[in-house]
Amino acid sequence: MPEVCLDGWTITYTELQPRKSNRAKKQTSKDTSLKVDPQNQQVSSTLVTPDTSIRGAQCQDSTYVKTVSNACYQCHEEGHHKKHCPKKYPVHDYVNGRLNHVDLCTAREAQNVLFGSILVNSTPTTVLFDSSSSHSFISNKCVADHKMLMLEMKKPILVKSPSGKIRATCMCPKVSLGIKGVNFEVNLIVLESLDIDVVLGRGWLTACHGEIDCTQHSVSLTTPSGDRFVYDGTRPHPKV
Repeated sequence: MPEVCLDGWTITYTELQPRKSNRAKKQTSKDTSLKVDPQNQQVSSTLVTPDTSIRGAQCQDSTYVKTVSNACYQCHEEGHHKKHCPKKYPVHDYVNGRLNHVDLCTAREAQNVLFGSILVNSTPTTVLFDSSSSHSFISNKCVADHKMLMLEMKKPILVKSPSGKIRATCMCPKVSLGIKGVNFEVNLIVLESLDIDVVLGRGWLTACHGEIDCTQHSVSLTTPSGDRFVYDGTRPHPKV
């Protein structure tokens, strides 16, 4: 035992070793990991220190590497996620349209439409009030006969009709309509295979708060000034 002499006294003492705390023991157990040898499938205990820690990016064994992909689940391209994918909603270079009556024969048999004779650019014209039509249309023949202004649209309209899909590329803007002395305006889509002069569709009827009464053969309209009036249509000619 070590001894120390102090002022004639001899002191004998014993050196004590500090005990490890529970936290140090837990830390030591965490630093011990299991490593699998892919060659012989043996498990060995390896002490891992901060200098020898295994990182996924530095490990050559593919079993330790976790691959993270930034590709979109929609188009499988990188740089964005599915929520912001530009191909999630396809962009068409045309506008969809619908027209249920393209000739007088089918229009005569319909129960939810109304025929009428009004002024189109100051010229008496037969029109069809049809709320099931997506747009308002005019025949190519009517445009040529009345020498109306025709412009090309930014996007064509693909019109679904009983005779098939019709591609429309031109329109007549701000066409004047005279109904019982009241002036209206409408943009008319030009169709080549239309047998009816003018079809006033849902868009124009909605803007004028139009309501077709098939039993009375009339349509209620609101003027640009806000007044309400009723226009009595004409009964279709009998089928020949």
